[in-house]
Amino acid sequence: MGKALDVLSALFGLDNEPEPDQPKPVNRQTVLRLRELSRDHTFVEVRFPELSGSSYQSLILEVDPQSRSVLIDELFPADGQSVMPGEPVEIVSQNKGMPMRFSSEIMALEMVDGVPAYRIDLPQKVQANQRRKFFRVMVPDEMEISARVDIGDQTPLCKINNLSSSGISLKVNRDVTPHLKANRTIEGLRIQLPDHDVVNCDLEVRSYEYRKLPTRHTLIGGRLLRVSGSAQKKLDKILAQLQREIQKAYASEHA
Repeated sequence: MGKALDVLSALFGLDNEPEPDQPKPVNRQTVLRLRELSRDHTFVEVRFPELSGSSYQSLILEVDPQSRSVLIDELFPADGQSVMPGEPVEIVSQNKGMPMRFSSEIMALEMVDGVPAYRIDLPQKVQANQRRKFFRVMVPDEMEISARVDIGDQTPLCKINNLSSSGISLKVNRDVTPHLKANRTIEGLRIQLPDHDVVNCDLEVRSYEYRKLPTRHTLIGGRLLRVSGSAQKKLDKILAQLQREIQKAYASEHA
């Protein structure tokens, strides 16, 4: 009888311990897409569904397949919200390619250059996000970023209200609505960056409004077109720097 049990055990593994679940292999395409967001300094929206739907902006600092984790920068605005390990989180991209989103959870809180950063679980896959959303960063007056546009035979000076990796809001110091009614594409937008580099591109006007008070001006919002690869990198670098300065100023005011 004993020999029969031994045979049955050998055949059906009755004495063998169950093998532990093997981790699923890292999805290479997911890693590549997330690293592209990190490389291009693309802002992402960070949502916490269980914290009253709180939503913040951040940047992806690191994608580590070995530890199966993603490190995201400090959250803006820094409103004092306490985010603990285990908190569910949703990341929504604003990538100019295929927008994406994924759900994960906070693994750990870390410090990078003296500011908090959050390590989250690397997702197995990301989903296409049907609604593309670009975050605009407010441009303070002391930030030496200016713009000029060619509108008809005029080249008025513009004040940049806010800026994103692919969009802009301008205040033009005159009434240019007659031209915009006839042509919604402005060819010849020049954005001068603080280091005196110039981003040359066109502007697809999405909205405009003429106002008489407090002074006569036209507000224009639109999408940047035909930005060269090198110019895009410079623009994204400035945006990342600008967002970090805003975050630090906000943190100082609310310390």
